[in-house]
Amino acid sequence: MAKSGSDNINLDIILDSQGCLKRMKAKGHAEGEPGKNIPCALVSSYLRTAARLLESRGFVVQGKAGAPGSYDLALPGHDRSQTLYLKGVTDYLLKALWDIRKDYPGNLNITIEDDDSGGR
Repeated sequence: MAKSGSDNINLDIILDSQGCLKRMKAKGHAEGEPGKNIPCALVSSYLRTAARLLESRGFVVQGKAGAPGSYDLALPGHDRSQTLYLKGVTDYLLKALWDIRKDYPGNLNITIEDDDSGGR
């Protein structure tokens, strides 16, 4: 069972009707000493890399790390010609996050919601 409070990372992910990333909020830290904590480092790296990949392909990526242990990423929309690329990045990111959750039980909570408004 997942721990609650500050000893875990909580990810809230919203996907559009195509199963592509639309928004993600991350909050918290996995247990362990800050800066020496594998699950936190992995999650941070994957989130930053996904954002940079999308930006490098011309996606509008709105993101901020408002405070330590906090990250918000939003994709306000994309051209239909970009859907396949975005789906690939989304699938890769989600698989990596589920693997982290499996490899470090109790350190990462993931909630995925579908957005009915489309986003295109």
